[in-house]
Amino acid sequence: MMLRINDYFLSVSRMRFLKTLSVFLFSFIALPSHHAMGSTLPLSVVVTIKPIHSLVTCVTNGIIIPTLLTADNVSGHTHALTPNEVQTLLKADLVIWIGEAYEAHMQQTIRKLIPEQKLITLSEAKGLTLYPYRSESIWEGEFKEAHTHEHTEDHPDHDHSIDGHLWLDPNNAIVIVQRLAEIFTHIDPKNAAHYQQNAMDTIKRIQELDITLKEIVTPVSHKPYVVYHDAMQYFDRHFGTQAVAAITTEPGMPPNAAHYIRLERLLGDKSSPLHPSCIFEEPQFANEISKKLADKFSINYSMLDYLGQGVTPGANAYFMIMTDLSKTLARGLS
Repeated sequence: MMLRINDYFLSVSRMRFLKTLSVFLFSFIALPSHHAMGSTLPLSVVVTIKPIHSLVTCVTNGIIIPTLLTADNVSGHTHALTPNEVQTLLKADLVIWIGEAYEAHMQQTIRKLIPEQKLITLSEAKGLTLYPYRSESIWEGEFKEAHTHEHTEDHPDHDHSIDGHLWLDPNNAIVIVQRLAEIFTHIDPKNAAHYQQNAMDTIKRIQELDITLKEIVTPVSHKPYVVYHDAMQYFDRHFGTQAVAAITTEPGMPPNAAHYIRLERLLGDKSSPLHPSCIFEEPQFANEISKKLADKFSINYSMLDYLGQGVTPGANAYFMIMTDLSKTLARGLS
């Protein structure tokens, strides 16, 4: 009997929490504290990809342990959610993702199953530097200008045309950390000081990481390279590195004949200042074309991983992913 009464009060606590969260996300008015609501349940937070899961873990460290939704060997571009992953989402109090710009193949399921009041779309955060999705896969050093993302609370900007790899710019990682601290502070004001201190510590780490990564990649920043798909735009624009082409415009799909011919022309012209020094592929995609082209034109070949396959999830993962990515890039271009 006592167990049933406890279950009842825990259920009421969860319902009260979700109601409060809904008010916050839609209107941003002042919230009653999580403690004042009588909640004794740990907050269940689910994050779709490892780099963002790491930043969430940094902000909530010591209070909440977020759950990472997807495995190492999948990409948000192409991954269809499994039944177990769907169950994990349904049990969550809060789901955090980049948005349609990155988790394209998950978006219909997430939008259908997860109420708006439980979904945090980080690509809508104010202050992010965003770049447009590039429909072409040979850019030859030309980039469109970035814009700072702004939206009103009444009319959020659901821009499906942006490049979703936004965490590869450390400045965007800082904006994300600030946004996360704001969200958790409003949800759980009792622990506001803890979230804010975690955020400040994390921002300092990101700033120090930024300096280290610049030291790693600056010596090779003048050397062009080719990627499997257009994933490195944020990194390139921030650190001055130069991806000039991608093997495919659609992750998981081979290039069409016309694009393949253009790639061969680019790779074969060794006199061009845009001639690539290395072709990088991604561990999340089975791709034989990159290796064949590298062998044919005697170009370095390596693997770039911006999602951290093999990196242990947690507070250090973002820093390890970015460091490994930079070192791999530098080695491939050396």
